[in-house]
Amino acid sequence: MNAMKKVRTLALGLALTLSLATATFAGQLTDAPQISVAATTDAAVKLLVARQDAKGQVTLKDETGHVLYQSNVNLQNGLYQRFNVAELATGTYQLSVTNGRETTTKTFVVEEKPASRAVVFRS
Repeated sequence: MNAMKKVRTLALGLALTLSLATATFAGQLTDAPQISVAATTDAAVKLLVARQDAKGQVTLKDETGHVLYQSNVNLQNGLYQRFNVAELATGTYQLSVTNGRETTTKTFVVEEKPASRAVVFRS
């Protein structure tokens, strides 16, 4: 069973796709949270938030709007947070950052793809 879980985790990590726009951080303060979201090869999503002169909130929701994670954060020095998505079901998720005035939301999709097989010829 452990081997199957590892294969599933690896498959999810490799199959994680994101539809997002990246933000450029120049260290300036802005009204809306500038965020960047990226997938890693080990079934995780990285969240980067440019510094804000505010406290904020990070929220992860599934496609039905159910809150899976919520945390109050201090954005004065920016924010780096990593989310392990290996245990998430396939589907669409929203990661939002709010600074009390504005909210920025990025959407990502977790999908499973069948494992691929390779043929290698040896002499």
